Amino acid sequence: MIDLLSQYAWTMDNRDFNGLAALFVDTGQYFHCDPGNVNAVLAVSAGSLAKQFQTMFANLAATNSSATRVLSSILIGKRDDGTFEVALTIQVTIETIGVSAAQLDYTARLYATIKKDGDLMKFVILKVAPSQSGIQASAR
Repeated sequence: MIDLLSQYAWTMDNRDFNGLAALFVDTGQYFHCDPGNVNAVLAVSAGSLAKQFQTMFANLAATNSSATRVLSSILIGKRDDGTFEVALTIQVTIETIGVSAAQLDYTARLYATIKKDGDLMKFVILKVAPSQSGIQASAR
């Protein structure tokens, strides 16, 4: 389970969006929620993740920047049906070539439903809930 969470952070940090989609079951879904607007929820199917994130993260590539994620405060619970519910905190910083200090982009809570798919653990649902309103489902 921790391996899956680490792979999520690694694929996002390295903009490996095809790899990101592989971390989900075929019917998996990614949700981005805006705490200031309950109607502002971006839902993306696992199959559409690569295209969606390539577009959203284009600004990072254009500015020679990268996002780095730190995962902490991980809580894991197992349900009777064999799936796992996970809640954790994530902090995302932006680093730009030629700029000496990393800049905090945002903090968020991640909520996931995870299950075993063959020999691998995969996301069924992954919800990102930023701590502040107005954060997009991409690094700024």
